Amino acid sequence: MAENLRYKIDGELVADQSNDLRSECFFSDDSCLVMGLLYNWNAAKYVCPKGWHLPSEKEWSVLIDLMGGDAKASRRLRSTSGWKELNHNEDLNGTDDCGFDLLPSQATYKPNLGYEADAWSSTNASSEENGSILFFNILSYQTDIQLLLPYGYIDDLKSIRCLKD
Repeated sequence: MAENLRYKIDGELVADQSNDLRSECFFSDDSCLVMGLLYNWNAAKYVCPKGWHLPSEKEWSVLIDLMGGDAKASRRLRSTSGWKELNHNEDLNGTDDCGFDLLPSQATYKPNLGYEADAWSSTNASSEENGSILFFNILSYQTDIQLLLPYGYIDDLKSIRCLKD
């Protein structure tokens, strides 16, 4: 998908799912229209449309490799606008070389809004039920791109990019 998912979870999405399914919009409805919603892990596992799936760590790694590896992928995947500047002389927007158009995610911590993009991976980093989940992370003030582990927990809220089957 060339943009973050904006599907609002209605609570009836998965009949056999007893865990809390959450999708949230922070700060303004306008930001949701542009940046998409944030989802907890339980929702992330089920919300991609039919014929699409949540990318695995390996699939995120393939994208990063195709975009030139850690040193180049961050700039090449970021959108050409929407990223905040740290200094007035440093443009932190990307080149969007492949149409991925990665905008900064909404952030549950307001000072990070405009500087960071997170998206869930389908890969568990831990065998524990409440363990951590790997996720895709770009920080505009760093030159590299990271797959962080173990970092995201099932109650965290992150964006979703679905991959076509």
